Amino acid sequence: MLRFTKSIKIKKLFYLMNSILITICTLFAESKMQKFIDSKIFNIHMFVVLILLLLLLTGLRYVKVYIKTKLDKEGTLEGQTHIVHLAYRQYYRCHLEKNTGSLLFNLTEDVYKLMPWYTYGKIELSMDIFYFICIFVMMLAIDVNLSIITVLCVLISLWCANSLSGKLAKAKNEQQELDSILNQQMINSGKCINTIRQLRKENFFEDKFNQFVEGKYLHVLKKTIYCQTMFISQMIFSREIIPFVILFTGILLALVGRTTIGSAIVVMDMSIKMSDSIQALGDNISQQHLSQEIEKRMKELVDADLDAAPASPLKTDDFESLQVRIDQYRYSTAGNPVLEDVAFEVRRGELLLIKGESGNGKSTLGKLIAGILVLEEKAGKIYYNKIDINRLNRQEYNKHVLMVCQDVVLFYGTLAENIVMEQTVNTASLDEVIFVCGLEEFVNEYGLNYMIAQSGENVSGGQKQRIGIARILIRKPDVLILDEIASALDSGMTEKIVERIVKYAQKYSIAIISISHGTEFDKYCDNMITV
Repeated sequence: MLRFTKSIKIKKLFYLMNSILITICTLFAESKMQKFIDSKIFNIHMFVVLILLLLLLTGLRYVKVYIKTKLDKEGTLEGQTHIVHLAYRQYYRCHLEKNTGSLLFNLTEDVYKLMPWYTYGKIELSMDIFYFICIFVMMLAIDVNLSIITVLCVLISLWCANSLSGKLAKAKNEQQELDSILNQQMINSGKCINTIRQLRKENFFEDKFNQFVEGKYLHVLKKTIYCQTMFISQMIFSREIIPFVILFTGILLALVGRTTIGSAIVVMDMSIKMSDSIQALGDNISQQHLSQEIEKRMKELVDADLDAAPASPLKTDDFESLQVRIDQYRYSTAGNPVLEDVAFEVRRGELLLIKGESGNGKSTLGKLIAGILVLEEKAGKIYYNKIDINRLNRQEYNKHVLMVCQDVVLFYGTLAENIVMEQTVNTASLDEVIFVCGLEEFVNEYGLNYMIAQSGENVSGGQKQRIGIARILIRKPDVLILDEIASALDSGMTEKIVERIVKYAQKYSIAIISISHGTEFDKYCDNMITV
């Protein structure tokens, strides 16, 4: 699902090799320890070897923790970068169907919980199994009876760990889904906080929040706490009780001459290591289950290649005409139709005006024409030069057809950077669109290198709107779709900018599709439709 850089892959290889070295050194140290104890004499040479082995194991474990931490932090960053990359390339409909809280949760908390499995979790699970088998084989070589007792106890613990880890992962997944809903509630409340305060509805929204927490969230939280407690109890049994049972049994067998003290102590020590391995197995199995649940939840965001070109994309030639025929379009199969029985044609250099009441799908129509939303074949057809736009390369198509949306997003950077967005343009073209969009006074006062704050917090709504228009005009599309561009402008500025845009379009033979409630484009339009 995720692709890592060469650096991460090398670290994963080192992590695997380090884990194998730790296993080999551990087995060698256990063998030396048994011989040292059973020799019943202080062998200085063997003692020094044991000390050196312990120091080596300490160093190897330090390296393992260091590599694991690097994989965790760097791998999570790479994973989040990759998923954000995919999110940017999804069609608008994907983001429309995911609320902000869910999308934010996918890009943050879900990634943080998913990435450990992809960076080092799979390696750890494989090595835990390998370590378990090696320990068991060595225990059999030391003492068969103690080994059988140990394995029986460990298998019971493993069965419990696997069963409980699945329930714990399911409970955590349910909690995470509710966390995303809580996030969305808080985001929505924050967006309308001024209205809430004006209407004195703080208590109403607090009650709604508390009802959700007490009605759903606390139930799932209690379930998670119970599963977590049972899982920890199982780990305590594995870590504390099993070694005690093995040591006690080993001493009894040593007293009757069925084993040696050295064997009993080493098998007990190995049972602790085996219990640690079981605990790690339980954690990694739980992580695997949780990752699988998260993958299902993120499948739409990660797996869907919605921005892929058609199998045989056709070349997008210079614009001549655009024909639109929409029989019935809806956002989902369960929803009501947003658009019905819409048909029109616009030719190069023409101005088409789209009017209609709020909520009748005017903006949706614009997004369908711009390719932001996908029009399925059964819903209708949009033809660019008599070719279905679904057969065209999407990136090429958007060099010819662009839309100025209502929700203009500005980023931290200069005014010029927010307009050109890395596109190479000459000074004359930039000056021209600045004039057309009524930004000349702003530029004269502050300059093109004026730093725009994140989300455009240091410019007005009207200035933000005009920067958004300039961003599209600088690319000189063949078809320019304008969605309520006067919504943040006063009447005087609106009249001036509309006149300049129309002249700009006439100069470069640009077809305009204007979506508007007002009358600012009425005297310029060649055709008008109502939806």
